[in-house]
Amino acid sequence: MHLEESCIHFSRTDGCQVTLNSDADILDDIRNYLESHGLFEPQRCWEDIFDAVNNAKYMIYSRLVSVYKNYLDKKSKKTKGGELTLEELLKKKASERVNVLLLVWDNITSNGGFQVGTMFTHHQKTIVVDAEIPGGMSHKRMIVSFLGGIDLCDGRYDTRDRSLFRTIDTIHKQDFYQPSFPGSSIAKGEGPVVWDVLYHFEQRWRKQIGNRFIYLMNEDRETWNVQIFQSIDGAAVGLVIGKTNVIDQSIHDAYISAIYRAKNFIYIENQYFIGSCYGWKPANDIKLEDIGVLHLIPNEISLNIVSKTQAEERFVNYFY
Repeated sequence: MHLEESCIHFSRTDGCQVTLNSDADILDDIRNYLESHGLFEPQRCWEDIFDAVNNAKYMIYSRLVSVYKNYLDKKSKKTKGGELTLEELLKKKASERVNVLLLVWDNITSNGGFQVGTMFTHHQKTIVVDAEIPGGMSHKRMIVSFLGGIDLCDGRYDTRDRSLFRTIDTIHKQDFYQPSFPGSSIAKGEGPVVWDVLYHFEQRWRKQIGNRFIYLMNEDRETWNVQIFQSIDGAAVGLVIGKTNVIDQSIHDAYISAIYRAKNFIYIENQYFIGSCYGWKPANDIKLEDIGVLHLIPNEISLNIVSKTQAEERFVNYFY
């Protein structure tokens, strides 16, 4: 289905991947065979978050409700390199010159004197990091994000077993709290939609802190700003021409705008370069209104040349 809700801030984006996690971890005994994808490999949410943060090379942006520096990032039995606290992990990444930014939403006890309802909450929880492109064949990186019930603090680790007391001496040792609120309903996003998550984090950061510390992509001096022009109307596709038909002249308008704003040069390749017949010198037996090439492009170029000449500014026109 290709449905899109039009009443929200961001538009739908295509070509994305989503990994859904219902728990912080899934044990190895979960093995289901799916006819469409073969053997199901469980996704370990907290390990995925740890790996994503640990493997980031440029940026780690985190916007959470609860963060605790002594939180153990990897609690499953597949922990690599021993246990790390969140503080140790983020300091490690910062020492590697990764840009680490944290936004923590204030709780009800630190609202600066504002009157807030007792049950008021604001749950925007996201983590955005750069990641290696699958396949490892490119030096370029992509962006991935985690959204949903993410809190990097104690009392959030859980599995599908939902054990209350049997794991007090094992996986929940020194991590048993009441009320406990297990991390769930977390999604990992990949693809174009992640840029919306990144953009919104940057909006919030700039509102709170300004432009300081925001990671800026290195400008490539070889890149261009590119826009495709296209015009097609009923006449072009062979439809019936009538009085109510709309003529699409968007390319013409784009040409005029670009020519008018050009500061150094104009380069045009077009085998049908003709127009502005209203400005031609009349011939003996030719009526200019019968010619039909009324568009403004040649005249706009002429005016541009005149204005640059009068201003004694260097300007070059290339036509092919």
